[in-house]
Amino acid sequence: MKKNVIYVRQSLGTDKQPHSISMQRDMALEYAEKRDWIIHDVYDEGNRSARKTNLEERPELRRLLNDVEAGKIQRILVFKRDRLARKVQQYIEIYRLIKKHGVELHFVADNEPPPFEGAASEFIEAILAGIAEHEANNIVQRLIYSKIPLIQKGLWQVGNPPYAYKSIKTKKKDGSDEEKTPLIEGESNLKFDLDKVKTVKVLYYEVNAISSYILDKQDYNHFCKVLKENESLACLSPKQIWEIITQTLHIGKMVQKLDGEVYEVDNAVTQKNRILNKEEEILWYKANEIINKMNVPDSYKGTKKEEDEDLPSPKLENVLYCGICDQPMLAISKVYKCKTKTCKNSPKIITVDDEVTKRVWNDLLQRGGQHWEKVKEILKTKYSKPFKARIKHLNKELLFLEKEIKEHFRKHLELSLDNNPYLSHLVNRYKETAKEHEMYESLLFHVGHFINNLDKQKTLGLITEMQLTEIQKINILSLVKKVYFAKKKSAKLVCYEPEY
Repeated sequence: MKKNVIYVRQSLGTDKQPHSISMQRDMALEYAEKRDWIIHDVYDEGNRSARKTNLEERPELRRLLNDVEAGKIQRILVFKRDRLARKVQQYIEIYRLIKKHGVELHFVADNEPPPFEGAASEFIEAILAGIAEHEANNIVQRLIYSKIPLIQKGLWQVGNPPYAYKSIKTKKKDGSDEEKTPLIEGESNLKFDLDKVKTVKVLYYEVNAISSYILDKQDYNHFCKVLKENESLACLSPKQIWEIITQTLHIGKMVQKLDGEVYEVDNAVTQKNRILNKEEEILWYKANEIINKMNVPDSYKGTKKEEDEDLPSPKLENVLYCGICDQPMLAISKVYKCKTKTCKNSPKIITVDDEVTKRVWNDLLQRGGQHWEKVKEILKTKYSKPFKARIKHLNKELLFLEKEIKEHFRKHLELSLDNNPYLSHLVNRYKETAKEHEMYESLLFHVGHFINNLDKQKTLGLITEMQLTEIQKINILSLVKKVYFAKKKSAKLVCYEPEY
């Protein structure tokens, strides 16, 4: 038997998150109860961000998608789209998988539009996911702006405190930890871990005492191995050794990176976090001079992850073919590579995606200008279709419910029943269905009205000048069924026929 399940996720602490796990679960259970659905499982992700976290790093979502692929799920109830993912690409991946396996997706929040059906459904879902991503970015920006003044005061705000420091925390009423924001001017929000402070001091002294023979080799791993011969340092990894030696807070200077900006602060608050006193400060400078001459792997410095995050997201996989040998091209790192091993056709992903996007976009603009009225008719047909299909389905459901209500009301009168729970259930269903029907009728009207009033010159002018968003690029490239590309010749579009 296939399951009806609930998925819940909360990205911030319970004190900052209005849509708590318990509230999401309760609303989903109430939604299911109204429809006589039995809930078999709840996938509780807890406090995890959907904006920065990869799908693989969200175990409950991964378990849910595995169950979807295994054919175990009939319905998924979730509070809003942004609970599944805040990034458009991630959301569309999840949406496609759910639809592919015929699973029903229901959003239980009152103000969240239901999933759309039909040919234009994925486009509309991408737009709604884009709104969620935009909202997430606004939230992040507000958090960033709130942290900057605190950083400038010398308070630690980004990530976990460095080695040998702890956040000063207080207890909430429920017994859980809550990070304390200092109320007294000049007070730090960090405290020392005294055992680790000893380890830090030993490390600086040991680095300064290491033999020139070891240093001349510039072999960082061997350098760390020699340091770890001291029992006090045996617990440290090579990555930790690099992080400790380069930490400026040990000499009373705080450096934090937030939203691409580096903030350096040296004031009375940061000076309270010193581990090395003024006389010992020379040890820090000499240790950093030594380590900067070493061949330290990028992975220890934390730079590899940043490079990985900058990898482009390919938009033409499965439709891109080599213009030289007619073989499929695969996205590998920052380039598309031909499947033929001996072929040297490997253009950059950004280059190919941008060129093909421009080609399709310019073609759309040219054709749109020539057939403007036809374009408006196509837009109305395309974007009205999901609404009309839903309205048609709801009309049938309303007719069925009317018939059922009349029949059960007649029986209710004949039997002189004091209470008829099923009749009440039918009436409630009818009210909800009528409300949804009214909403879709309104949406259909507004879509048609908006498209009818599009001005040709203004619209084409604005479209020509505007910078395409990632969502728009994705939807433009979705028109391409097959494309050939080679470094020395432009893309050849195949099976791209606009609906004119």
